[in-house]
Amino acid sequence: IPPPARLESAGSFTVNDSPRRMAVSSDQKTLYITAGANTLAAYDRSTGDPLWQLPLSYPEQFSQLDTYPSAIIAHPDGSRLIVLGSGKVLTDAQGKEVAIQGEAIIIVTLNAQGRPASAFYKIAQGTQPLELALSPDGNTALILERSIPQNTYYRLLWLNLETRTVLGQLSFHEDGSPLKLTDLALSPDGARAYVTDQGNHGLIVIDAVHRTELAFLKEENL
Repeated sequence: IPPPARLESAGSFTVNDSPRRMAVSSDQKTLYITAGANTLAAYDRSTGDPLWQLPLSYPEQFSQLDTYPSAIIAHPDGSRLIVLGSGKVLTDAQGKEVAIQGEAIIIVTLNAQGRPASAFYKIAQGTQPLELALSPDGNTALILERSIPQNTYYRLLWLNLETRTVLGQLSFHEDGSPLKLTDLALSPDGARAYVTDQGNHGLIVIDAVHRTELAFLKEENL
C-alpha cells in the first residue's frame, strides 16, 4: 500500500473569536462561521477577507438572546443558511428577566449579493438541539434534539423550510438502557436517516420518507 500523500496547509486566516461551527457555500467561494454565543460571519474562502457579520439576536421580542450555535448548513441554491442553537433568553423587550431555555432554529435569508436580508427565529422551549441535516431537494431540515433539563427522550423533527412548519416527528424513549443519541446523517437520496446511539453502542436506521424506525444495529453486528 503506497504511503498517503503529504498534506500541506494551503494557507490560514484569522476569524472571529471562539469559532464553533462552519459551512461552505455550494460555489465554494464563501465560508460561514458561527462564533461565541450569538454571531454568524461570512468570509471569502480564497482571501480570508470578512464579508459580513450578523448578530443572531431576536430584537422583535427579546432584548438579549444567546443562541450558542451548534450546527449550520448552507442551502445548495445559496438562498439561505439554517442555524441550530441552544437558545437562552435573558431579558424581554421591557427588560424583565425571563427564563426560557430551549432550541433556537434560525433561518437566515440571503439576497442576490449573498448578504443577509432577513432572519426567522423559532424558539422551542424544553429541548436542546444536537444535529442538523438537509433533504436532497433542500426543502426540509431534519433536526435531532433531546429534552431538557431531564434527558427523558430524544426526537427527530422534519421542518419545512418554506412554510416553517413541522411536518412530522419521531420520538426515541429509553427502554431499559440509557439513550445517548449523538449524530445524524441522511442518505444522498433522502430515503434513509441514520442516528448513532452511543449509550447502546448502535445505529438507528430510519425511513425518512414515512418517518418510521426500521432497525437498530448493534455495534457487534456492524
